[in-house]
Amino acid sequence: MGTRATIHIAKREEGVSFSEIPKKKLVSIYHHFDGYPEYLGMTLANYLEDKKITNGLGDRNAPVFNGLGCMAASIIFSRLLQLLLLLLNSTLL
Repeated sequence: MGTRATIHIAKREEGVSFSEIPKKKLVSIYHHFDGYPEYLGMTLANYLEDKKITNGLGDRNAPVFNGLGCMAASIIFSRLLQLLLLLLNSTLL
């Protein structure tokens, strides 16, 4: 049985708490398993820890996202890559 979760990526809205689902979302990502905060929350926090959102890339060696859309695409790619690695490992066993 999986612990499902939804990751909403949205621009911060004045007066909306972090526990509320924002009305305007850039993307919502469904996560089927291990969606509890101790796993998925920490995985996202670790992934985003050393990165910044910028307007333009500037220093190509710095870990940055060129806007919120770039960050969303990067998170989706990292989740898909993790799923692909899990599938490859299960077929190789």
